[in-house]
Amino acid sequence: MTQSEYDEIVQFGKMMTRTFLVGLVVAAVLAFAFHEPVKGMVFYFMLLPLRQYAGGFHMKTRGGCAVVSTAIFIVNLYAIRSLCPSIYIQFMVFIIAAAVIILLMPVDNINNRLSEEEKEPLRRKAGFLILIYLAVFLGILCQARLDYAFIFVCCVVTEMVLLVIGRLHNELYDRNLR
Repeated sequence: MTQSEYDEIVQFGKMMTRTFLVGLVVAAVLAFAFHEPVKGMVFYFMLLPLRQYAGGFHMKTRGGCAVVSTAIFIVNLYAIRSLCPSIYIQFMVFIIAAAVIILLMPVDNINNRLSEEEKEPLRRKAGFLILIYLAVFLGILCQARLDYAFIFVCCVVTEMVLLVIGRLHNELYDRNLR
């Protein structure tokens, strides 16, 4: 590896660290503003790894990503704060969203295309996360903590929507290239 390549990797790492820290601060401020700091941060830290491994729609620019990510977070904070569906609805929605995620994952994007070899470890990691989320979700449901169970529902529904949009976006993009 040349010094130039090393410097480029270090710069990328610094940029990713800054991006993560800014996202974390924005999420924390919004979670406090919605008077849901614990639930907001639980949602944030649940969606982050699932998003990383399962993929889905991504904006073309970091600025666009920041705006859309903030909007997604606000919508979910509002839902977490305002809604608490019944145990049956939460269970059905979680199972359906998780099944769609398992069927579609991972979804790459036009900024970062993945080969099948690159997708396989992501598929395993995202599948493992879904199983962990399911186990914890069921444990929380058994304790009748519907408010916290709903965070899991919001997480998997958000990821499912991003995967569907990402898959459609990729297909439209690929079709336009032909």
